[in-house]
Amino acid sequence: MQMRKFYRLAILALFISGCGGGSDAPEVVIAPCDLAYPVNLLVIFCGIPIEVQIPVVDCGLVTSWEVSPPLPDGLVLDSADGLISGTAIFAGSDQIYTITASNEGGSSSFSVQVTVESPILTPTGLAYPLDFIIIPAGVPLAAQIPSVDCGQVTAWSISPALPTGLSFNVADGTISGTGVVEGYDQEHIIEAGNAAGSTTTTLRLRIDPIFTYSATVGPGTYSGVTGEGQISATLRLEEDDINPTFPTFVAAFNLAIANDPTQLAPTSVTPSTFLQAINGDDGPSFWFANLLGDQVVVAAVLFFADPSTVQFEVVRDVVLVEYDTIPSTFIDQTEPVQVSLQWQEDSPYTPTTSDMLIVADSAQGMVPLGIDSEGVLIRND
Repeated sequence: MQMRKFYRLAILALFISGCGGGSDAPEVVIAPCDLAYPVNLLVIFCGIPIEVQIPVVDCGLVTSWEVSPPLPDGLVLDSADGLISGTAIFAGSDQIYTITASNEGGSSSFSVQVTVESPILTPTGLAYPLDFIIIPAGVPLAAQIPSVDCGQVTAWSISPALPTGLSFNVADGTISGTGVVEGYDQEHIIEAGNAAGSTTTTLRLRIDPIFTYSATVGPGTYSGVTGEGQISATLRLEEDDINPTFPTFVAAFNLAIANDPTQLAPTSVTPSTFLQAINGDDGPSFWFANLLGDQVVVAAVLFFADPSTVQFEVVRDVVLVEYDTIPSTFIDQTEPVQVSLQWQEDSPYTPTTSDMLIVADSAQGMVPLGIDSEGVLIRND
């Protein structure tokens, strides 16, 4: 018993001497713990600054911050406070990164997956090869494939719906098919969009046989002293060979073409040499021309008895219009003066709404296209 007591005392003495009375005990450093960032999956877009990621950490004071592997180019880990910020430079990376907060006593880590994608941009600049499509019924329309700038399109729509026979591809916006009903004339709004926004364009679609009015204007001359001058315009008609009935016999036509009344005034309207030669050189069976200050309106019936005679399989002259200048506009002018003529689908001087019309021998009425024209008057004194 005495021996056991001796050993206990000896051990206690050794313990006390080893502690040195507590004065030389090493300081205990508490390690960081429970490191966390706002999210563990960070999806970002190259070229767009990220929202700063602010960490939280408990327990010990952090003296160093590290990340492995290195963050994507353009992103940085602040070595003083662990903030993650910056702007990724390249898209396409998808990686898990481990951030470690440490001190002498230990460390705490947190893993975050960073995915860098291309930015979602709003589509812009939606356009089709044509913004006005005219196609005869029964003739396949060449696929109209749109183009879009900037963002990738994920949704396509059209309003109103296309007519029977034509289709709109909601995957890529392509318009194709074959119209079946003539006389269709409608504007359609096409929209291309994604999560960031959308872009629209307007496309006019007509299903009709194709005839085209055009004009050759001048050149004319004028006096810079008196302001008096003259210029002529030859109005022409042509049928497109895409028409199923090409070449179509034409029984009648009417037209309206406008001028700037501050520059010109129409003085005469006559049938072309080609029209004067029909009906045994008697010319059109019916001819009407109305000369107004800013417009010429013409209506002609080519044949009453046998309309199956005249065709426009090539461009042919139909009307000759003479104009005088408005002197007050041209006095003291020295340079060439440009003038323009515009076709009018609905003239304010007629009771009809279709003042551009071609009538086939079948009595079918067709609205032609009109190509506006320009000319020039040159000073001659």
